[in-house]
Amino acid sequence: MKKLFIPVLLLFLLKMTEAQTVILGEVHKTEGYKPTLFLSYLESYDRIFSGYDGFVIDSAILDGSGHFEFHLDTILKGIYRINIQEQETSSMAAMKMGMPDENYIVFYLNGSEDSVQIQANANELTRSYHIKGNKVSVNIQSFSRFKESLYKVLDTIVVKLEEAKSLEEEQFIQVRQACFKDVMNAAKEMQISFGHFMDTTSDVTAGLIATKFYNIEDQIGQYVDYFESLAQKWKKIAPENPYISGLIEEIEDFKNFIPIGSIAPEIKLPSINGDSIVLSDVKGKLILIDFWASWCGPCRSENRENLLPLYQLYHEKGFEVFAVSQDTDKRKWLNAIEKDGYPWLHVIEQSKNADTSVSHLYKVSSIPLTYLVDENRRVIQKNLRGDNLRLFLEDFFKE
Repeated sequence: MKKLFIPVLLLFLLKMTEAQTVILGEVHKTEGYKPTLFLSYLESYDRIFSGYDGFVIDSAILDGSGHFEFHLDTILKGIYRINIQEQETSSMAAMKMGMPDENYIVFYLNGSEDSVQIQANANELTRSYHIKGNKVSVNIQSFSRFKESLYKVLDTIVVKLEEAKSLEEEQFIQVRQACFKDVMNAAKEMQISFGHFMDTTSDVTAGLIATKFYNIEDQIGQYVDYFESLAQKWKKIAPENPYISGLIEEIEDFKNFIPIGSIAPEIKLPSINGDSIVLSDVKGKLILIDFWASWCGPCRSENRENLLPLYQLYHEKGFEVFAVSQDTDKRKWLNAIEKDGYPWLHVIEQSKNADTSVSHLYKVSSIPLTYLVDENRRVIQKNLRGDNLRLFLEDFFKE
């Protein structure tokens, strides 16, 4: 795969006076990218990897030589992020996650730095950046090194999938499934590195950010006990750290919001044909409620590579999938279903404003999000995907 290396020569974060901090540097050869950098302040745990434009506090235009400057009148102690966006991207803070061309740098300011220096390649911002500054920022940088094995697998997969396009459909599917397994194996290897860091670090802020990388499939249910033990340990080390409360809140939400053993809220939404499907009318010994969308890459990868084979294997034994789309464009929703070949039940919720909406009732703040319920709508598990879902189904339907 051909790569363009676009060096970011130097990025300085200098505390110029008591009243102002200047963030400055140079970004060269930005073909394909907007000539703008966006700076976000991330004041809470749930914002660390949010791509919401409302968190952007400043932007800096690159001049003809690639130089830019941010001028902050006040510096708030906490986590910050710089994003660069490709030309066709309309968002300022949009995140590319889990790809070699990840487009963000996360760092920490404590308000007393003399300088923080960053070097990177713009087309691989997260993968390549190097930082000199406070210890927290250096520790955060180490995370990109943990991800290198995953990046290398993804580099290889791009080539494999491109070459496989000339194969027959069945052969292409086999290649794609093999690639998916390679990615998951590399992700697990990466996870081991993050786990070791979290177990041994006394840097609470860096450790909290590491939990976001460790939870690679946003399945806190698998790690709730582990994360709770980390949170309690870190709370003793740094009781004033404002980000700990966010992790604890997320743990409590998982435990107490539609807890395992409770009855899942009723769902009644329009299907592909326009008629309504009601969750309580769905027949099956085990029903997976899957919140997804056509624009959600991780959702579609999981559904194609993992859920579809499981559905084909266990559907006749009583496994059903009830997919709730978060799409606002019905045409894109229908096209994704047809293209990916999902044979299960589909409904769509295009309006999510009311407090009684399904998204509100199920607290859908990010996708993919899943609930496993029995034939009586009683919640058995939450947010199981990948190998964890496969193993659960094997045990549930074992003869």
